[in-house]
Amino acid sequence: MPEYHPSPDLSHAIAPASHIFEMAQGMVDLPPRVEERKDVLVHEVLELCRKYGLSHPKELETSPLASKIPLEDLGRLLACITKLEYIVAHHVLPVEEQKEQIDDREYEIELPQEARVTKVLDNLGRPVVAGYIQDRKRTFFVKDSAGRTKTFLDSSLGEIKGVSLAICHGEPVMIQTFKEEGEEVAYRVSDLDGFSVGDLRKVTYQRVFLGEQEIESVDTRDDKGRPSIHPVDANGKILGRPEGYFLIWSVTPVGEHTYFVANEEKNAKQGVFDERGNQVDIGVYDDIFCLVNLTEELVLCVKKGSRWFFVYSDGTLLDDEPEEGFGGEMAQIQVFDGKIYFLERKEHFLDTQEVSKSFRDHTNRDFHHSFHADFTPLKITKIGDALFYFTAGNKGSIDLSRLTPDGSEVHFGKSHVFPILLGDLFVYATLCGTDRYQLFVDNRDLHAGFEQIHVLEPLDDHRFYVIAQDKGKIIKKVFDMRNIKE
Repeated sequence: MPEYHPSPDLSHAIAPASHIFEMAQGMVDLPPRVEERKDVLVHEVLELCRKYGLSHPKELETSPLASKIPLEDLGRLLACITKLEYIVAHHVLPVEEQKEQIDDREYEIELPQEARVTKVLDNLGRPVVAGYIQDRKRTFFVKDSAGRTKTFLDSSLGEIKGVSLAICHGEPVMIQTFKEEGEEVAYRVSDLDGFSVGDLRKVTYQRVFLGEQEIESVDTRDDKGRPSIHPVDANGKILGRPEGYFLIWSVTPVGEHTYFVANEEKNAKQGVFDERGNQVDIGVYDDIFCLVNLTEELVLCVKKGSRWFFVYSDGTLLDDEPEEGFGGEMAQIQVFDGKIYFLERKEHFLDTQEVSKSFRDHTNRDFHHSFHADFTPLKITKIGDALFYFTAGNKGSIDLSRLTPDGSEVHFGKSHVFPILLGDLFVYATLCGTDRYQLFVDNRDLHAGFEQIHVLEPLDDHRFYVIAQDKGKIIKKVFDMRNIKE
């Protein structure tokens, strides 16, 4: 027999349901996947209501029929309303539905003749490519694995100078660059169908700042032509105070919040703000270098006097951090395995009269290796116990190296992708000869060569995929180590 409940409890539980439902029904300009999910939830709510003789959720509060709904179906209804409420508030899928599986299919994207590729974006295993064709006047294009193609020649906004790609609302977006009269540069953000995205709709910006792959902030001008910078979260929502800021940096998501460092006015003291524009730091610092998400807690890298420290928003030091902080200049701050790693520049004028750099973590553990003063890695990651880094090589090439905690260093040569671990197998790519990038597993050549490898990522503990460029195509290929002979 179904379990029933008294109507007063039901009335209390679903009081806001009709209001949320109507707001969800009236929402527009949602990303396609979010719009589709919203429609499914709306349909499910209506079907549950009709099942018990109700035509609309608002009747849940007044109709005696509502008291006959079993607790199981009432729970389903409230779960749908809760998800709709999240979509109304954030314009994205509920958190529990955001983790999408990586696409494990293979793809080929045919490039136009004489095309030059400028950006390859990995959208959860679905490649998107941007580039241009050098004809009488450059023709820019964007193509994706679903077969969509966009080309760009001229625009009412001015001469198109380039098209790049980023992730916004969990979907790939295009960023068109325009050169206007007076040498002004403007940007327009749209999805791959050409429609506007999030709060960035119907607006052309003077500048768009990108993080790793996401839009981080936009630069506009007020009625008097003065620049104003606005932080942007991963969903394309503009953050902070409406009038923007004089300067912002280090936009950092932590849980359901997004924080950033900013100067509100030209001569104002820098501070740390949340998405509502509230200042959250309470310390007095000489400088705030950046923000860090350390296991879902906000951490500030700050300078007090001549020393650098990692502190929580209340000003307290991290566990196991030296009380005296760090004396050198910092760069390449990243989190690996629950620790903050960074490159520190040290001066040794008292003994050797030299300047060197070293890798260490926030507990002051280093990698027993010193680099020369002008060593500047382009990007760093940690795989197992080793640090891997890219440096600029000769004639614009990118070189890959590995550094282990005992100080030993290995140079792999030219590469554009970091290695990966597949179970206990080490997979990497490097240039062999003069024109082919090869894949290796534990130094064993897989005999899979490409003109360029843009992406190398694991699928599970025995499969990985590459997104590569070869013979006029962008190719996504999946490798299964169970099918590769020794």
